[in-house]
Amino acid sequence: MRQNKICGMLGISRKAGKLIAGSDLVVESIRSKKNTVRLVLLSADASENTVKKVRNCCKHYSKRLFVLEQSGENLAKTVGKTGVISACAICDEGLANALITLLSTNNESEEQREENV
Repeated sequence: MRQNKICGMLGISRKAGKLIAGSDLVVESIRSKKNTVRLVLLSADASENTVKKVRNCCKHYSKRLFVLEQSGENLAKTVGKTGVISACAICDEGLANALITLLSTNNESEEQREENV
């Protein structure tokens, strides 16, 4: 049930034009002068290199980072893309806060977790 809400929020973010998909685009957006990224999400099966690159960038720029239990393929389907997406970013404060609330209310058995950056 909660997973459906997370997927729904990601879909709303995409339709609103407030979602950045792809690890390179996410890192580029965080580093840009506009720096509108509010929340970064990683797929469960992201490569070590991608995780390290995104985590270090989030740590340097003080961005919140969560690891989802979804695979990159499912994350891509959720946001309406084809292929695999390892990382995405939310660029709206309200949408990011709603997702953080959903992701923060996790149980011990669930895989979603916030990275300590």
